[in-house]
Amino acid sequence: MSRAGVKAVRGSLWITSGRFIYNAVGFIGSIVIARLLTPGEYGLISIALTYPLFFTSIADLGLSTAIMRYAAAGMHRHALSAVLLRSLSGIAFGLALVPLSTYLALTLRRPYLSLAIQILSIYTIAYMVQTSVNNYLIGVGRYGDFVILDLVRNITRISVSIALILIGLGVYGAYWGFSIGYLAAAFLAIFMLPKVEGKLNIKGVVNELFNYSIPLYIPTLISIPLGQLYNILIAIYVTNTEMGNYQIANNLLAVASLVSGSVSTALFSALPEFIGEDYKLRSAINRAAYLMALIISPIALALALFSRQAVYVVYGSSYSLAPLYLSIMAINLLLSPLGVITMYLNIIGDTRLSMVISLINTVIGLPITWALLVRWSMLGAVIASIINGAIGTAITYGIVKARHNLTVNIPKTIYYMLPGILSYIATYLILTRIKGLYIQLLIGLPLYVILMGILIALITDVEDLKYLSNAVRNIKYVGPLISRLVSIEIDLKAIL
Repeated sequence: MSRAGVKAVRGSLWITSGRFIYNAVGFIGSIVIARLLTPGEYGLISIALTYPLFFTSIADLGLSTAIMRYAAAGMHRHALSAVLLRSLSGIAFGLALVPLSTYLALTLRRPYLSLAIQILSIYTIAYMVQTSVNNYLIGVGRYGDFVILDLVRNITRISVSIALILIGLGVYGAYWGFSIGYLAAAFLAIFMLPKVEGKLNIKGVVNELFNYSIPLYIPTLISIPLGQLYNILIAIYVTNTEMGNYQIANNLLAVASLVSGSVSTALFSALPEFIGEDYKLRSAINRAAYLMALIISPIALALALFSRQAVYVVYGSSYSLAPLYLSIMAINLLLSPLGVITMYLNIIGDTRLSMVISLINTVIGLPITWALLVRWSMLGAVIASIINGAIGTAITYGIVKARHNLTVNIPKTIYYMLPGILSYIATYLILTRIKGLYIQLLIGLPLYVILMGILIALITDVEDLKYLSNAVRNIKYVGPLISRLVSIEIDLKAIL
């Protein structure tokens, strides 16, 4: 296996392991917080975060991808200059939230959120600083430090939120938890940056940085009015309770999302090593699609299959809308493997084409979302995400294939989803004959896992299994375990 391939898989597992712990902490915390608050109060957290999150998108300037790319290529002064520029931008936009909070709360049709937005301005600033450093750490392969920052942030956020809610601050305790958690991680992140001799000479590299980043930023900039319109529609047509149920579905979806995000992030940080070797890069991109399909589809389909059981057992029956949202959102993750197409554009530096594609998808997607949101409220928005995802993926693939002659072996990618699909169908047919949430989980989940193991052994190419096994063997703690599981699959394949 190539050095970049080993780095990609090991980086993915480092990040996945860290995010597993991070999400485990967040998941447990979300259960406590969701049960301490009503569905309506829980939904307010997401609504209050609308503009703070929106301002982080504006403040990015396209530099997040640039930081990772230059750090991975060994151009550390460029990367650190981008870290500084992005952090300063975040500070400016975060401070702007304070005087604008009253107006922004009115646009959300919830004027009582003005104070919440002011509190979350701290979150906006700290988020930009911490994530800027995170991108640098990923680029240079310091995955352990990246994981530590995320854990510090989440543990602080959850513990502070729960403590403040318990002493009587209610949902405001959650707002302060976000701000304090990210602030603690931001301070730690600053100390993790390497010392640089002399000045960074930002003026000397700023043109090069922005030539790369601005094409990535323009779609965000152009979509500001569209984003504002979408937020107003959400505020008008979605209740606090519906938003709370949607957030619960998002919490449970984090299991699959963390794997998808970790694989994508680690691959992007390693694949720039293939720049100038286009054949190898295309081959690596295709293998990435297969492996993402093999890894993500079983998790996504399990969430869809056990959505009702997961929501009711963990969060309670008061979140009655969440199972349907979760099922639809989980199915949407099956498109994740084809996200490598956009990854290819960013790696080769064709960010202008990436910008054009993003704009096309935004223009097409907004009317669909608007129509379904007005018709079916939050359920419509969730359904629209699948429709927009499918259309956007098809458009992206068609344009990139025509422009760069990049092809992804879609039949093989779908073929590697078969273990999850077949296990889903078989388990679902059995669950329809079983009553009781706990009994369904006790019988259905082991059955799904066993079927999955057998089908992966039957369907997956042994070379791909060996690729995974060799790559993860030397990783501390999780490496030997995962390598052993893959080895069992290889042995099972030999028997079958």
